[in-house]
Amino acid sequence: VATIMTLGAMAGVPLGGLVAEAMGWRQVMLLKLPVLGLALVLAPRGRGVARRPRWPVPDREQVVEAMLLAGAVTALLVAVDLAVDHPGYAALPLPIAGWAALAWTRRPGAAPVVGLIRRPAVARIATVVFANTFTSGLIAFSLPYFVADVMGRGPGHTGVALAFFVGVAAP
Repeated sequence: VATIMTLGAMAGVPLGGLVAEAMGWRQVMLLKLPVLGLALVLAPRGRGVARRPRWPVPDREQVVEAMLLAGAVTALLVAVDLAVDHPGYAALPLPIAGWAALAWTRRPGAAPVVGLIRRPAVARIATVVFANTFTSGLIAFSLPYFVADVMGRGPGHTGVALAFFVGVAAP
């Protein structure tokens, strides 16, 4: 699953740019149809999947933890969004993000995660993974805007630029 998701995310954007340049952006949405068709054909042949899956219903504790984490992430995203047009207000959501994150660490369900991250070896690895993911995401997010807005190029050029980024990041 991780391999398919990574390859799809890395190859999908450049391919989408090339298709958008050649046929228009609406046709990009059609790229998923063959993959969805293949999934529909192969899914019933999977490992004994029940006809009606029983989804677990989260308890109150899980809902509270999810809301705290979602609140922390949302407040951070609002701060980043404000930094673009209203830098003076960008710091306002940060206390909410900090409070929500701190409140989450105090929940019983967070104890295993917090305990794991407090191990020095895991903390170093988590820091490196975060830095790598952040940098890759920043490049993948900002490169299309640079190609389109600064260079004034279309989606085809954006797709080619992202294809080179995928080629460098993939190995």
